[in-house]
Amino acid sequence: MMGKRNLIFDVDGTIWDTTPLVAEAWNEGLRIEMGYEACITAKILKKEFGKTMEVIAQDLFGAFLPEDQARAMQICVEYEERFLEKNTKDLTYPGVRETFAALAARGDKLFIVSNCQLGYIELCMEKVGLTTYVTDHLCYGDTLRGKAANIRELMRRNGLSEAFYIGDTMGDYEASVEAGVPFIHARYGFGVVPEAKRSIGEIRELLDEVE
Repeated sequence: MMGKRNLIFDVDGTIWDTTPLVAEAWNEGLRIEMGYEACITAKILKKEFGKTMEVIAQDLFGAFLPEDQARAMQICVEYEERFLEKNTKDLTYPGVRETFAALAARGDKLFIVSNCQLGYIELCMEKVGLTTYVTDHLCYGDTLRGKAANIRELMRRNGLSEAFYIGDTMGDYEASVEAGVPFIHARYGFGVVPEAKRSIGEIRELLDEVE
């Protein structure tokens, strides 16, 4: 059984999909604050989410001076938070809340590790209603370190000898391999991971037995 295991979750593409709303927020922020007419779309963000903020800035604003890349990314983050805080639509994938509640009830310990900015995981948990079920979380904004290092650090500080990482992209898979933990691919998310030995088509499948 997969019960009473340590499950570490990615956020974007695994717990929820905020890309349409975030694209709108980033475009508005860049237009208002920098006079820059960006054409960022949800499709573009699905290829970027999961990377560190510095890499995203280079990908999207590579023509900018380094200081302007940093400013653009900070504006994007600020507007993203405003839009998410005001949002009343359900951005989660089907069954997320119910599955987290059921996993926690049967004894699993649930964690979150993401390459996101400081405060994003907390905002996600609050908006989705997961705070009660998550034992600990860690992100790039906390440590300025990548996902593999943060998986290892979260396991160290919680005394975990083993865990699964649930994510949706090749970057998540590579981080799991580097961290030395088994990977479960959320096929419903943003990426394709042919190398994944285990996968789920919806989050509820985490309640099933795993060979």
